[in-house]
Amino acid sequence: MKTFGLIAVLSALFIFEGTVFAQDNSSDWKLAATTDFAYYPKSDFVTGDSHFAPITGPYYTLECRETFSGTKTISVPLGDHFLLKDGNIAFVPACELTPIFIKPKFQIDYTPLPFLIFSGGASVGTGWNFFGFKGMQYLNEKTGEFDNLTTFKNLFSDIWGGVTFQFDTGALIPGDWSHVVMQACAKFTYESMSGIDDGDIWYWQSRFRVNGLYHSGSVTLAYQMPIALYRAGLMFEWFGYCNGNDYGKYADSFDGEFVQYDISLLTQWTITQKDSLIMLLNFGDQRSYAESHDDYFDEIKLTKTGREWLFKRIVFRWVHNF
Repeated sequence: MKTFGLIAVLSALFIFEGTVFAQDNSSDWKLAATTDFAYYPKSDFVTGDSHFAPITGPYYTLECRETFSGTKTISVPLGDHFLLKDGNIAFVPACELTPIFIKPKFQIDYTPLPFLIFSGGASVGTGWNFFGFKGMQYLNEKTGEFDNLTTFKNLFSDIWGGVTFQFDTGALIPGDWSHVVMQACAKFTYESMSGIDDGDIWYWQSRFRVNGLYHSGSVTLAYQMPIALYRAGLMFEWFGYCNGNDYGKYADSFDGEFVQYDISLLTQWTITQKDSLIMLLNFGDQRSYAESHDDYFDEIKLTKTGREWLFKRIVFRWVHNF
């Protein structure tokens, strides 16, 4: 399968990069360009109950994305106490761009306390096909095949809200080598595709989707150092729809409430004062099926029987601050 899409495993890192571990309450606009790239080795599908799928080839697909963003932070202290004096609200307009989709978005982060962030946002986007890479499609029930959606006529949209808890041991233990940073995020997102009825299947950013509400989150534990290797740690993520019936007639066979898990080895490198690089080795799971198949687009019609664990991808994120 050839696809480009949003590198979902990096979604939590937008928050992780901008936490109060290195907080800047300046009221000036902060502009940044973020380049994401992911490489997937090949793992052949294995039928049956839960199992591990080994790597069977050097190449399966690639993903890439460029995000341009600006951040405007307004100080809103709740008091003079050291826990209250740095309260702020951040406004973050951004635009994601890949060879097969464009998605403007807007996010607001409210940080009343150093260890607590409330976030909300929304986005609208559209896609197209490009040299065999699939950007935006839907399952035509009459033919049983995936057909292309129409650029700018069919629009993806989502709206979400979440909360982040975070802590840095450096707040209690002085010293450059005393920073163990911990973060837990949880959010709910409602997404839909215009022109697609509820219960119908559509494809966007490398996976099947339906109009509906889903939950996602992450837990990160990392050690922070005053050297080029700025952080190293582990990140655990999950994703699943709140109501499996959103998948319509495929709700039972496809297991609409299936929760997908990922765990990643994470390193963050300081390249220059304006540039940083994050690298991930990502392991995770996906549905396992009773029937054998070769094409990802056949999976929505198959019978889920368990979990397939595999090494998924190597991910790079380059962030340049202007």
